[in-house]
Amino acid sequence: MKMISYVDDTPSIDIHDFRPVPGARFVIKNPEQVRIGVTWTDCTLGGRRPWFRCPQCSHRCKKLYPFVCRSCSKLRYRCKSESPRDRAIRKAIRHREKFGQVDGGLLVPFPPKPRYMSEEKYQRGLDESLRLDAIAIGLFEVPKKSRGGN
Repeated sequence: MKMISYVDDTPSIDIHDFRPVPGARFVIKNPEQVRIGVTWTDCTLGGRRPWFRCPQCSHRCKKLYPFVCRSCSKLRYRCKSESPRDRAIRKAIRHREKFGQVDGGLLVPFPPKPRYMSEEKYQRGLDESLRLDAIAIGLFEVPKKSRGGN
């Protein structure tokens, strides 16, 4: 069975770690002695944005994962490999974290209203949490098998 590698498990280098200056030429030194170029694009509201050039496919990218882009290194995003049940649980927990819940998942009651939050906003958050919890818990239910002929 092939091991799946995920983006968040792999070390990367980000273009912004280098703080390149427009017009400056530099080469990133790496163990393979591959030259990694930097290109620039103009931004809509002015300024310029730097990009790495992948040495294998020449695509622009913000990050390189061991000196090649994400597609060349065959990395996946973890959320793209989740089951619908895991995705629903993650979404419900992330919503609860917005209201101050630190741990406990879906098993603890919704956190109390934060001091400076309006009652309306808290009630909308509570309603949304109940909806997301119902979806996440509903995906745990095993569908009943129907008997043929009845």
